[in-house]
Amino acid sequence: MLSKDFTIRTLKSFAVTVDGKKLTDKYLAKADGNSDEGYNKNYAVYKIPALFKGSHDLKFKSDIAETHDYNINITTSTSEYYSFIDPEVKKSVKKEMENKSKEIINTMYQSAIEDKNFSELKLEYKINEDAKDEIEDEYEDLMENVDKTSYSWDISVKKLNIKEFKISNESSYVNMGNIQVSHSFEMEYEGEFLKKKNDKDEKETDTGKTYGRVQYEYIDGEWQITDINPGSIYKSWY
Repeated sequence: MLSKDFTIRTLKSFAVTVDGKKLTDKYLAKADGNSDEGYNKNYAVYKIPALFKGSHDLKFKSDIAETHDYNINITTSTSEYYSFIDPEVKKSVKKEMENKSKEIINTMYQSAIEDKNFSELKLEYKINEDAKDEIEDEYEDLMENVDKTSYSWDISVKKLNIKEFKISNESSYVNMGNIQVSHSFEMEYEGEFLKKKNDKDEKETDTGKTYGRVQYEYIDGEWQITDINPGSIYKSWY
């Protein structure tokens, strides 16, 4: 006996196989059932016209997420449905992204200290177009911060070295059909500071800690940065 119109819904970034056979674009439904195109464009809905009743092995594979296996037992003749839209990011990918977060924050600080324009900023991942204005604002705030780290004194950062960078909280979830990863971090640093007072420059090395966040979204086959809070540096002088 055959079951008609067996439907599978998943993220577009996943390849799907049924009993070892990869589903090609010919099985894609014209549209997700959701009426909001902005919502459904990142999902794939496959419709298999006819499938034998009984047990079938489904496999969902992605470059960035753990493989998902599911065995489904089809018992009815119409409208069987399976949805997989809550993947887990691979551990190897998570580790790589943790390292990238450190590199991104370090690049932002070094570029700000060197007084580079935002257009000169070369981060390890592409900045999402919709997030560019807000991230540019964050970078300009950081440039002001490293140029004046104290409310009371004219103190600037001349050099900065990250002593320890730790992800204090990591979360991943699906946003409008795209996998999103967020890193909250703690950063311990050692800096060389310059204080200007009465036409006299004084240098001092000091340590400190700051907190921030980096957020990514997997869009069109690549990770893009959608939000950055780089933290800030504060230096007092007595």
